[in-house]
Amino acid sequence: MALEGTIKDFGLPDIFQLIGLQRKTGLLTLKHDQDQVTVYFENGMVVNADSASKRLEDRLGNVLVKQGKLSKERLEEALATQKQTLQRLGHVLITQSYITQKDLKDAITVQVSQIVFKVFRWRDGHGPAPRLLGGPEPSWPSKGRSRTSASRTSSSSSGCSGRRASSP
Repeated sequence: MALEGTIKDFGLPDIFQLIGLQRKTGLLTLKHDQDQVTVYFENGMVVNADSASKRLEDRLGNVLVKQGKLSKERLEEALATQKQTLQRLGHVLITQSYITQKDLKDAITVQVSQIVFKVFRWRDGHGPAPRLLGGPEPSWPSKGRSRTSASRTSSSSSGCSGRRASSP
């Protein structure tokens, strides 16, 4: 399955529904103004999302503070440790017993949801229509799962390309 064009051409809800119904694995990269969002799918389910803009409210530490799972002071301590050790923030927070594994999972779910919901608001936003673009191979960490990749389709003359998702 390869898609090319703008969200005007393919409704975003339709794209997500098609990927879900066909249980596709791969990624969908969308660009709007100065932001680019990549949504990762596994067997039709959204498993991760990343935004180039890294908005403050989308950052993991801020999500945990907003949920009341972490104080601002502890977040600052964990960020200092992260800077020194170059470990992921979630790992630092769990190692220092600031949060539980469940707290981390819940916060990541909220973080991914916020990013995906932002993309759905783009169709009502200002500026040029969002476009479907090719992106990097999926590289999310997985426990007990092998990393899957999506095949790149050829670019069109407008520079927009989709990614083909593989069937299970």
